[in-house]
Formats: sequence, structure tokens, C-alpha cells
Amino acid sequence: MLNQEIAIALMQASITGAGLVLAVYALIVSLSRRIFEQKVHTLVDLTQRFKETAKEIEPNYKDFQKLKGIFDQITWVQEIPDYLRYGFGLTFFGYVACVLMSYAWLVNWEQPTIDPWLSLVFVITTIAFLIVGLISIKDIHRIMKGEFEDIKKTLEIKNEGTDAQKRLA
Repeated sequence: MLNQEIAIALMQASITGAGLVLAVYALIVSLSRRIFEQKVHTLVDLTQRFKETAKEIEPNYKDFQKLKGIFDQITWVQEIPDYLRYGFGLTFFGYVACVLMSYAWLVNWEQPTIDPWLSLVFVITTIAFLIVGLISIKDIHRIMKGEFEDIKKTLEIKNEGTDAQKRLA
């Protein structure tokens, strides 16, 4: 059984959770161009690998399975990530539902019905937010790693130019 303090705490935590969902979503949206650019680079590489593999294969089941594996990767890369489509929306909805359920519990509206569900919805929503957050961190890490590699390449080109200038001097 819930008591008033727990219901208020769940309401506050749900409001905070909904705000965090929106904040993380805003971060991901601001990085979405880079996420999609990274996907395009991956798609180009996979398409090239698919074409090369298609030229090299012999007509047997094993080679076609290899080709199908590359094709499945291409299909997966072409889609918007599910955590952007569904993950953020469902977690936000879950936290808003918890806020509304907490409010309903506090005003004594269907308390016996809401009592077992409120904590469960909050826990499930928080676990979903944890999963979405970890996936977001993975995407942000991938972007940062790609940008770091680009910076390293730029520095290598500059260093090669500086070395060539020194040899000419």
C-alpha cells in the first residue's frame, strides 16, 4: 500500500524523469545531423562491401548467406533508430502517466485500483529510460569517436604539409 509521502515522491520523480527525457531527446536532436552523417558513411561502406562481395561470390548457399548478412546490415542502417522513434516517446508517456496516476491517488480517485500499478509503471518507465539513455550514450560516443578520427586525419595532413615545407626550405 502506498502512503501520501510515497505518492508525492513518485509524482516528483516522474516530473523530473519526464524533464530528463525531454533534455536527453533535445541533446540527441541537436546531434541528429551528425548521427545521420555517420549512418550515411556506414551505408556507403556497406554498399561498397556488398558490391565487392556480389562480384566475388560463387553461386552457393554460404556465399548468399554472407551477402544476405550485408544486406540486412544495410537495411538496418537505412532506418531511423527505434530509440528515437519509440523509446523517448514511450518513456515520456510513462512518466506523464505516473504523474497523472499519482495525482489521482492523492485526490482519492480509485486508490485501490491505482495502488498496485503506480510503482510498477514508474519502475518499468525508469528501466526503459535507462536503456534509451545507454543507447543514446553509445550513439554520442560513436559520433565523438568519428569526429576524433577526422581531427587526427586533419592533423596528419597538416603535419605532412609542414614536413614538406621544411624539406623544401
